[in-house]
Amino acid sequence: MDGQNIALIPGTTTPVAINTVNKDVNSALFNDNDRSDVGVPTPFDIEYDGFTSIFTAQALGLTPGQHRIKLAIADAGDFNLDSAVFIQANSFSDTPTEAIPEPISVLGTLAAGAFGANFMRKRKQKQAALDTVKVKA
Repeated sequence: MDGQNIALIPGTTTPVAINTVNKDVNSALFNDNDRSDVGVPTPFDIEYDGFTSIFTAQALGLTPGQHRIKLAIADAGDFNLDSAVFIQANSFSDTPTEAIPEPISVLGTLAAGAFGANFMRKRKQKQAALDTVKVKA
């Protein structure tokens, strides 16, 4: 927000990243879905090997006027691992809430959405591969 990273691990000043929330680091905030870790079937019916809990990103004490928010995500560019961010609909507000939400809502929703989009893409790819096999058979 206004040049400040507000995508932080709850209760810290550490930015959320693959190296700061995973099965080994801040694992209480991570949902492991990797077959080699949890077996088959995996606990979550998604293609992602893991995803964060829902996080809330907020900037408090802003002055009146315009403010900017930049949403960014990076992926290593490989064909095996995917990244995504999901933002809960109607979650942006300039009105303070009565109670501060748990630090597990917007960014977690972002993560949840991320795995959903990738799941659908991979499902389509698998179906296309199956269709190709059926045609060849």
